[in-house]
Amino acid sequence: MGFIIADDPGPIGIWIAKWILLPFIFLALLGMSIVMSLERRKCIAICASGGYEFNYYAPGNRRSAQESICVCSDHGSLKQIPIK
Repeated sequence: MGFIIADDPGPIGIWIAKWILLPFIFLALLGMSIVMSLERRKCIAICASGGYEFNYYAPGNRRSAQESICVCSDHGSLKQIPIK
């Protein structure tokens, strides 16, 4: 049976994987972590400016259009704020 990927990728296939695909994957992961860090800091600032003592950052679902949510609480009172 014929497969799309050959058993021996050869030097061009290795070069493409090494210099194009791996850096792209690395940059995508780095970008996601930077965005999540910035949104978490925004959540902390929102809760602190509102006078809430505790905060929880819930990142949005990457497979759908769900927004990230910041949950601020202070001894019984709870407030959910979408982060845009």
